[in-house]
Amino acid sequence: MLFSGKITHSVLAYVARQGAGLEGLYESTGLPEEFLRDPSSWLEAEQVEAFLAIVQRDFGAKFNEPNLMETIGHACHDLWAWGVLDSVLRMMPKAQDIYLQPHRILSYFVSPAPELTHVQREEESITFELPLTTEAFPLVTEYLRAALESLPGYLGKDRVVVRWRQNQIYIGWSTAQQSFFESANGETNFKPELVNAMRSSLEQAQIELEQRKRELVTKDHELESLKTQLVQAAFNGGEISESIRNFGQAWHFDERLDLLKAQVRRFEDYMVRAQQLITLLIAQGRKDQQVAEAMKRVDWDYLRSAFPQLAGNIVDGLESLQRQMRSGALPVEQERKSNSTVGSDRRRPIDQQLNL
Repeated sequence: MLFSGKITHSVLAYVARQGAGLEGLYESTGLPEEFLRDPSSWLEAEQVEAFLAIVQRDFGAKFNEPNLMETIGHACHDLWAWGVLDSVLRMMPKAQDIYLQPHRILSYFVSPAPELTHVQREEESITFELPLTTEAFPLVTEYLRAALESLPGYLGKDRVVVRWRQNQIYIGWSTAQQSFFESANGETNFKPELVNAMRSSLEQAQIELEQRKRELVTKDHELESLKTQLVQAAFNGGEISESIRNFGQAWHFDERLDLLKAQVRRFEDYMVRAQQLITLLIAQGRKDQQVAEAMKRVDWDYLRSAFPQLAGNIVDGLESLQRQMRSGALPVEQERKSNSTVGSDRRRPIDQQLNL
C-alpha cells in the first residue's frame, strides 16, 4: 500500500508555517526531501506513518498540539499543499457533492484505491467500510479523518462530522447547517459547463501524473530486488564480477532513460497548466484581436492537440528501449565495446524508436 505525498507535503507546509526549522527532520526520516514535498509522489505506507510519528514527537509539544495530525488535516484548505486537487475541490459546484463519491477523494491519498464496502447513504450522512484501519495506521487515518471533515472549507462552508473507527467511516451533516447547503454571495460567474470541463481536465491530469509516479515507485522496487540478488550471488563465485559490471552499466542506462521520461512528463504537465490558464483567460473575455492573432501565429490549436501525442510517442519510444535492453536485445556490454558505432549509426535506432 502506498500513501500520497499530499500528506507529507501538508505536514511540511504546516510545520514551516509555524516557523520551525526542518533540517533535522529530513535527516531523521531517511526519505528524500523532494518526495516528501511532491504532492504527486507516492511513498510506502509504513514510511509515511513513521514520518508522521517523528513529526508528532518533535513538534507536537513545541506547537502545543497534542493531536497535531488533526490540526494539520483541518487546515488542508488553507495550506495549498495538495497540488491540482486543491483547484479541483474549489471548482466543486456544491459542498455536499464532495461526499457523493468518497472513493474518489480517498483514491488521491491511498494506492491502490481502496474499495468501499457496506456503503449506506442517508439524507444527512454516509457510512462505509474500507481496508484501512486506525489500528494499523493511526496517524495517517487521523489526518485523513480531519481532512475529510474540512473539505467543505474549500467552498467556504462549515465542517462536517467524520468518525473513523477501525475500518468504519461515518460522515454526517445536518440540514441545520445552513451554510453547508446555501449558495454563497458572490459565487463565481463561470458557466457551469466550463467549470465542469476544467475540473475534469485538472482531475484527469492529476490521475495520470500520479499513475506515472506509482510506476516509478514499482520500478525502483524492481531495481532494488535485482541489486539484492546480485549481491547474494556474489558469494557463489564464478563470473559474477562480470555480471555485476554489466548490470551496473545496464542499471545506469535504465536510470538515464527514467530521468528522460520524467523530464518529458514534467514538460507535459507544464503544457497542461498553460492550456488551462489560457482557457481560463479566454473565458474571462480576454481574447481580444491581438491575443487571437498571436494564437494564430503560433498555431495554438494545432499545438494543443498535437503535443500530447508527441509527448506520448517520446515516452513510448524510451520505454521500448528499456524493454529491449532488459530482454537482452540491446546488450550494454557489447555496445560499449563497439566503438565504431558511436557515431550516427548508433543514434539511428534511437531515432527510429522515437519516430523522429
